[in-house]
Amino acid sequence: MFERVLTTIETAGSDDRVEVVEIAEPGVPARLEMRTQQHVSGLGWVTQRRISFDAQDVRALRLALGMFEPGTSASTAARADDGVVSLETWRGRQAG
Repeated sequence: MFERVLTTIETAGSDDRVEVVEIAEPGVPARLEMRTQQHVSGLGWVTQRRISFDAQDVRALRLALGMFEPGTSASTAARADDGVVSLETWRGRQAG
């Protein structure tokens, strides 16, 4: 198994953080994992919880966050998601 940390999100003024990790195994589709971690004196960063995302989960998360597939417009993605409108689309409607 191979792991690559994509980003670490530090919490301001806290000993907590979230790591986003890509996990790859031979013969198995890659997946993402979000790990909540806490800094423990004398031990360092300790993972408290892991949440795994397969490709379908990542697509749903991207839609929820307003990050669309390449070549997909915000309006197309909003229609594909059963009437849920992204903040970007909503802002565009308010400006127009």
